[in-house]
Order: sequence, then structure tokens, then C-alpha cells
Amino acid sequence: MSNQSVSVVHFGIGDDGEVAEEVAEALRSHGFSARALKAQANRGDAGSFALIVLLAVPVHGFLSALGESLGAATGEALHALFGRILTRLGGGRSERPVIVIRDATRGIDAEISAGLPPEAFEKLRELATEDPVKLRYDPVAGAWMAVGR
Repeated sequence: MSNQSVSVVHFGIGDDGEVAEEVAEALRSHGFSARALKAQANRGDAGSFALIVLLAVPVHGFLSALGESLGAATGEALHALFGRILTRLGGGRSERPVIVIRDATRGIDAEISAGLPPEAFEKLRELATEDPVKLRYDPVAGAWMAVGR
């Protein structure tokens, strides 16, 4: 697992840098090669997302490995982990924070927001797409949907 590289990108808003470092440390403790980076404030993503988890591996492999490493049912474990991170990021924000998991190998962006059910993480882990796409979970449909890029 240590060969799998992950960057946790933040935009320097509030204590996002501190949270990004904590996320990177948690990922390192689960065998990933992870680092926290500050993005340029003038990036188009700034303000839209709290953090971007940039993967050099496919998203399904990352979620599977992380979920298994957490030692619980994958969907439940990922739900709990991202729930804690989003709660920490939510303090002092006017909008709900969003974490983007970006699969750089395939061009897939999956938006993780508060309130996603454990099934959403299982479905994302099982999702097989080769096309670049931005995904958002639709709780009514109970599925990940492609949204405009």
C-alpha cells in the first residue's frame, strides 16, 4: 500500500490546513504515502471545496484499501471517517463543506458531502467508469450521478 500516493489539497481557509495535515497523517497511518498541500488561492476550485483528496490510484482501489484498513464494513468505516472530517471542516463556514476525491488517473471527481449514507461509499467503491466525470450522490435515486464539469 505504501506505494499509493495521495495528496490532500487545501485552500488555506480557516483551519483547513490543519485538517488537511490531520487527514494526511491518518492516511499515512493506514499505509498510504500522503502529504498535505496548499493550493493557490486563485484556483477555480478555491471556495467550492474544503479539501481535494488527489489520488494517483483509481478511486475504487483507494476506497477499498482504506475501508479494509479501517477494519470495519467498508461503507460504514468510510462513512464514519469522512463524517468526522466534514464535521471538523464545517465549523465557521457559511456553506456545507465538500471534499472532492479526485482520481487523477481517470479524471473522476467524486464530491463527498455531509450526510452521505454508508451505501454511497460502497456504490462509489464499486463504480466502474473509464470516462472522465464529475460525480455527486443523489439520495433520492440512491445512486451517483454525473454532473456538469
